[in-house]
Amino acid sequence: MTGGTAFVLDRDIEEKVNKDYVEVRKLNSEDYDVLKSLLSKHYKFTRSRMAEMVLENRFLLESFRKVVPIGIKELEIKLSGMDRLPD
Repeated sequence: MTGGTAFVLDRDIEEKVNKDYVEVRKLNSEDYDVLKSLLSKHYKFTRSRMAEMVLENRFLLESFRKVVPIGIKELEIKLSGMDRLPD
């Protein structure tokens, strides 16, 4: 990822990401609105059966997770080792 956000439908996503660089979050109400809009547009232009299925199935929609890069400040602290307790 290059500073963006990804909406991911994968139950095992937590185990597949590098947690030094990204965090996985549950969607909030604003995220659901964005995701539904993106899926609706995708369906409109592609007639994707998967997009249609997700839009019609609230359980699938609620299974999405948002993958976002951790903040630059937090990343810099982690890489510098300053987040570790002194010996």
